[in-house]
Amino acid sequence: MNSFKSQTYCFSRTLSIGILWILGTFSLSAQEQAIEADQMPYFIGCEHLEDGSNEKRDCSNNNLVSYIANQLVYPAAAKEKAIEGVVYVSFIVDQQGAVKSPKIIRDIGGDCGAAAIEVLRSMPRWQPAISQGTEVSVQLNLPVRFYVKEDTGIEEAQTYQINWGSLTNRTITKKGLEDLLQKPIHVRDAFGNEKAISELIFAYERKKSYLEESSSGKINSDMKNLIAKCKKGGRFLITAVIQVKNDYIYVKKELEVI
Repeated sequence: MNSFKSQTYCFSRTLSIGILWILGTFSLSAQEQAIEADQMPYFIGCEHLEDGSNEKRDCSNNNLVSYIANQLVYPAAAKEKAIEGVVYVSFIVDQQGAVKSPKIIRDIGGDCGAAAIEVLRSMPRWQPAISQGTEVSVQLNLPVRFYVKEDTGIEEAQTYQINWGSLTNRTITKKGLEDLLQKPIHVRDAFGNEKAISELIFAYERKKSYLEESSSGKINSDMKNLIAKCKKGGRFLITAVIQVKNDYIYVKKELEVI
């Protein structure tokens, strides 16, 4: 099943609320049958930009992050108990772009789940998803991180890096990707210490096409098949999720396929 994952966002404040990922599992709300959306839904404020463009997708992601950051309230109960962690919620963006059926998938207590649901209920209409020229309903899963963090001014994810064979450039050919498939992927901190990968995600985006596969840390056959579909002019994104203490860090590496 294909899904969409946006860029990682973290806010460095004394009391911070970070939106980690937008995970869109595309399915018809009235059916059990899953479908592949040709165009994912867009959050408001980007109507002036071209559908399917990277610029519009980035605009949508940034506007959604800003909206939730402004609307989401860190619950008093969570503050008192210094509760931190990730709340997973789901909702449907229907054919008219309305947000419906908000649900808590996993809560961390301290009224954090309820706070995330309240933001979903307040959301304006989205630009709905499109499949084969028709507006369709899609279900989105949204992990939202609540954390107490001192303001360091440095994104923690930037202190880690992905190492994959001899890969150093920001561009790569399809053959270059295929040649790397026999090499393991590592994540290391600033001192060269290796960190265990909890989840490994490959994503490829080109024009209106978006493909994604993931594993528990090693490259699997589905991820190899994704690379086989890569074409010149697309973007290939590697995301490695690592756990540091009780927090999950998303380390990214983006490549242009030439």
